[in-house]
Amino acid sequence: ALTNDALRRRVLGALLQSLVDVPETHQLFARALALCWKLGSSNSGTAVRVCEAAADASGPRVGVLILGFAGSNLGMLKPLEREYQELFPSWRVVTTIGCLLTEEAPAAEAAQLAEVDAGLEGCERLVVHSISNNGQALWAKVLPN
Repeated sequence: ALTNDALRRRVLGALLQSLVDVPETHQLFARALALCWKLGSSNSGTAVRVCEAAADASGPRVGVLILGFAGSNLGMLKPLEREYQELFPSWRVVTTIGCLLTEEAPAAEAAQLAEVDAGLEGCERLVVHSISNNGQALWAKVLPN
């Protein structure tokens, strides 16, 4: 569900509706609200977009890793990707947004990190464009890999 926009939105909608329908229980309410916030932190779920270099590199292979802000989606980050592609057509650009679902969906997060690693494979140098605290939090998870 984290990589399927329509399904992720239905899940988020169902969670929000359950908050309205269920009698108030502080612990249940707090957990459901926290999950809604986490799901909303990335409006693209755990999706990763890899934009291959448009030109052959004459020097070291460079990768750019764009880590989006909470509440963003891949579409919102497209202008930033285009900027890197226009300025440096020999660079590969990898873009994703942290979901903050380490406890709730560890397999989805692990798959996201693996996809980022695969997207940057072969790059000899890396430029990290971390946006906001959400980007930094994801960078802290990507770095050990």
